[in-house]
Amino acid sequence: MKGFRKQVVFLGGLFLFLMAACEACPAEQAVDAAAVQKAVEAGKEFLRKSQGSDGLWVYQPETPEFNIGLSALVGIALLESGETKQDPVIQNVARIVRASAPKLTKTYALALAVMFLDRLNDGQRDVDLIRQLAFRIAAGQDRKTGGWSYDCRPLSATQQLQLQGFLKKNRGPFNFGKGPPDVSHVRGGQGADNSNTQFAILALWVARRRSIPVDHPLLLAEWRFRTTQCKDGGWGYGRDGSFEQVGAPGMTCTGLLALAIAQGLQRERSAQLRSGGSVDGADNTPNPRTLESLHADPAVAAATRFLANRMANATPAPQHTYFLWSLERMAVVYGFNDIQGKDWYGYGSHYILKQQKQDGSWEADNGPVADTCFALMFLTRANIVRDLTDNLSGKANLQVDASPPAEPAEKRSTQLKEIPAAEAEGLAKRLVKELAGAPAARRTEILAELEGAVDRTGHFTSTLAEAIPGLPSEAKEPARAVLTARLARQTARSLKAKLTNPEEDREVRLAAARAAAIKGAPDLISDLVDLLGSKDQELSAATEASLKRLTGQDLGRDPARWRAWLKSKG
Repeated sequence: MKGFRKQVVFLGGLFLFLMAACEACPAEQAVDAAAVQKAVEAGKEFLRKSQGSDGLWVYQPETPEFNIGLSALVGIALLESGETKQDPVIQNVARIVRASAPKLTKTYALALAVMFLDRLNDGQRDVDLIRQLAFRIAAGQDRKTGGWSYDCRPLSATQQLQLQGFLKKNRGPFNFGKGPPDVSHVRGGQGADNSNTQFAILALWVARRRSIPVDHPLLLAEWRFRTTQCKDGGWGYGRDGSFEQVGAPGMTCTGLLALAIAQGLQRERSAQLRSGGSVDGADNTPNPRTLESLHADPAVAAATRFLANRMANATPAPQHTYFLWSLERMAVVYGFNDIQGKDWYGYGSHYILKQQKQDGSWEADNGPVADTCFALMFLTRANIVRDLTDNLSGKANLQVDASPPAEPAEKRSTQLKEIPAAEAEGLAKRLVKELAGAPAARRTEILAELEGAVDRTGHFTSTLAEAIPGLPSEAKEPARAVLTARLARQTARSLKAKLTNPEEDREVRLAAARAAAIKGAPDLISDLVDLLGSKDQELSAATEASLKRLTGQDLGRDPARWRAWLKSKG
């Protein structure tokens, strides 16, 4: 029980319900800039000295992923406190995060890795990794409650393609009165809470700069908060779908962030529609709920009243740093100098400065490293989502699509290009040969060309299939996903020929098994059942996954059970 509580407290759980009543805080308090800078430098020095010999900062030895997440948090705090990305400590964090990120499954660690890599802004180097992690986060959303719990399971290449297709088609607003829309195609966890949820939505907003269509999960998160606000104007922790009747300060900041993110999406959407554009794959009907200003939103007004009342009547309890970082993060996004007349920065900075220890650290219930990061980001007014602040303030140019230009892979993968027969073989071989040694950014472009090529000769499909076994590990699964997408454009008859021919290339059969589900071809169910007994475990697993998707049944890998089910269906 102690270990579980420690996990919750680490990133904003139970302690947010505890706010000790103490002396009143003046509406405005002068802040000594020199004292702030001195505290920041001491805090940074503490973080440097507390780094382990393996390069990590440790929160829980028994939960290595939390240590990766904590190290990413340190990287963010140092960058926001003025360190450059060339700093050896920052580069060490980058090395650790890049090496560990593909295996991460914890929501906090995934989100912090995305936010760190985005803040590092190391060119195109980390784009593919950010996209991979963001899709994993999106898939981890609880489709019933719109929130996130601790875990986000990895996605196969086929599952990521399916999710990407779903997200592209479901980018529009939905009617809050009818509850969440059908998200049956999205895998999601259970036991969501608002602390995990705030990290997830921040990471998804950041990841959208990499042309990931995250409107749906972010709007679904808005639905969660719109429908669970407490009568006092706040939001509680909200774990397992049990929403409190009394708000908690930190989680109230989370609810305000969710509303701001949804407003940012809607402002971009409205600007696109006003300029005669459209939102790809979405219902392009303007959303009647969109408000010109969040300050006119009754939910925002109620929540800020709740926070102002807490600031007027209490000083943060010893468990203060996470709440104050939540307060700072929300306030800079909204552009608040004060919250209904209460000087939020003076309120928090005076308390933080008094609590700093001799070694430069802060410590509440999150451990000295995490608490020091939270304190530093409050004092430096860190803003991980600066583009959202510009969006809401009107500084961003929203007369055109405000999201970043689509990456070549994203753009080209939806545009088919006819390849003359005389050029197909040579072009396919050149692209596949280059793919093996291409850097990440160029690899993305090559895969997009391979996916979008319409080749009547079959050279693009066969050449790619033959090359996959020899590709480096980081290129193999993306290449398989492209091969699957190519086969999904073929007829069911063509897929049947590939599935039933034991002499067919192994990669082609594997892709055909995955493509059957994407295409939605029920005529292939019997052929897929015949493949379940394959000694190739990867082929058998892909076949099982497609059967589940096509039939809605989960009968395992026993062909006899599936044949009995087919017989019962006549």
